[in-house]
Amino acid sequence: MNTDGNGVVTMTQDLLQVLLPYLGEKDAQTLFELSSAEDVLENKDTGVQKRGYKVLSKLVESGKIETAPEIFIQQLEGRVDGVSAAAKKVCAHYILRFSWPLHENLQDRLHLFALLVNMLPNTSLHLLPSLIPEAVLGTKEPSEKARLEAFDLIVTMGKKMKEGGTVKRDLLEGMDEDDATESTSLIKELFYITRINQPNPAAPASLEEYFTMIAGGLAGATPHMISATITSISRLIFEFKSLDLLPSAAQLRSNLLFQMTFLRKCPTKSSLR
Repeated sequence: MNTDGNGVVTMTQDLLQVLLPYLGEKDAQTLFELSSAEDVLENKDTGVQKRGYKVLSKLVESGKIETAPEIFIQQLEGRVDGVSAAAKKVCAHYILRFSWPLHENLQDRLHLFALLVNMLPNTSLHLLPSLIPEAVLGTKEPSEKARLEAFDLIVTMGKKMKEGGTVKRDLLEGMDEDDATESTSLIKELFYITRINQPNPAAPASLEEYFTMIAGGLAGATPHMISATITSISRLIFEFKSLDLLPSAAQLRSNLLFQMTFLRKCPTKSSLR
């Protein structure tokens, strides 16, 4: 698409957002399929991407469309390794230490994920670890709106795990390495390493299990990653402070003290808040 073409697309997307409440279910479904296409979510124009995520969020909130949240989350995760997906840039910037600008659409992408997590069946909770890196690193975004959406997603996933269900570890661990995306490899290394060697391929969903997933970020390669993880854990402790989390809290305290011994300014500052 050329620049003029993208201008027409963004204007059309703006009009569609205004008209969206008046669309019937058939038209809403068609718009949902068009907005989730590669040409929109991986468009080189970040304005097109941003509006695409906004339209998708509003369609999900409207209840007019039919979609399997677990399948749609996997489709969105597939966009991470696309040309201009926001999530890949977040992970690469902070974990692999590449340096390129982050996309403006991150807050809208995180908001959409939060909506889909609320719809997830309790048998598909193995998908949550793949969302954790974006959510955790999003808490350190310069944009306040993006940070708020990141915290909301972190809390939403915690509430979903608290409801119960099953986390099928083998569905993440058993992926064919040839088919695994770059982002999935990072997730496996940083966020699921504490569970890989456990013999049981499935675990009951719980807040304790979720805290363990989040705490995997304490093994991150950069101080920024560790600091973002500590900030995320702090938000979760505040949200669920009325619940009995003593076993998890003791383990987390040990991990945090261990990190502080390295005298890394960024994570230490977060730990002391």
